[in-house]
Formats: sequence, C-alpha cells, structure tokens
Amino acid sequence: MKTKRIICRGQTRTIEDAIDAWKEPHDAAMLVRDLEDLIGYCLGVRTSYVEWYKEIVRLVEKKQAKECTGQFFTQCLDQVNVAMDGVADLIAKEEKGGYCVDQSKAFREAVEELKKMRQDFANLRLCMDPERVRVARIEIAQGRCRSVEDILRDTRTSGCAERRG
Repeated sequence: MKTKRIICRGQTRTIEDAIDAWKEPHDAAMLVRDLEDLIGYCLGVRTSYVEWYKEIVRLVEKKQAKECTGQFFTQCLDQVNVAMDGVADLIAKEEKGGYCVDQSKAFREAVEELKKMRQDFANLRLCMDPERVRVARIEIAQGRCRSVEDILRDTRTSGCAERRG
C-alpha cells in the first residue's frame, strides 16, 4: 500500500508540475499538443488510482483495511482531483479558443470516475475499526459508556468526520 501511495502522489505531482509549466509562454498550437500529452498521462494516472481503490475495497471486504490506508488514499485522491480540475480548466480554455483537444471526452469521463470514486470511498467506512466497535459494545453492556461529545471529538480528530461530511 505504501508503494502505491508514493507512486500515485508522484504521478499527481507530475500533473501539477505540467500545469505550472503551462503558464509559461508557448506557441498556441504546441500548447494543445502538450495538453494532449498531459491528458494521456492523466488517463494513466486514473488507472493507477482505480487499481489502488480496488485493492482497498478487497481489503475492506476481508476486514483487513487499516484507518491509515483510507487516510492516505483519501489525501492522495483529493490531491489528484484538484490537479485534474486544473487540467480540465486548461482544456476548457483551449476549447474556448477554438482548438480541438484530443481525448478531452475520455479525460472528462476519467475526472467524473475519480470524483465518484471519492464519494464511493467515503461510504466504505474504513474508520470503523472492528476492535473499537467490540470494545464499545462491551463498555455499553457494562454501563461504562462514553459521552456523545467524547465520541464526536475522537471522530473529528481521526479525520473520519471530514470524509463523511
């Protein structure tokens, strides 16, 4: 999992660097060709995230997923979604200027897929550690319940509330 996180974060940084390079003056026609290269790269990045997501889902189904896995994935997915939005802005700018950008439809579909993946991922409830649930049930049965305020405070500090809300 750690290796996938590093690879995906590196791929996202590459997209961010390409967006920054775009701000430098270029011949307009060359900009479109560069953008098409970037779109091809982004489509490959999408594939990396889809594979990572599927691996996490398998772990969740086997009850082997850890909270940190979900937190790393969420952070990386949020970062790549911001980067993809930047590329989408570049595409819109060039199309508004009258240029036809190859693979722009496939790119938009990839962006939607990543955003849907983020929403679906939030529903996996990785934050529900089975051991914590078991202990909580024992405490409730023994009358040693924690207050709602304490539980909410713990949820907020673990990052779970951000993914749900």
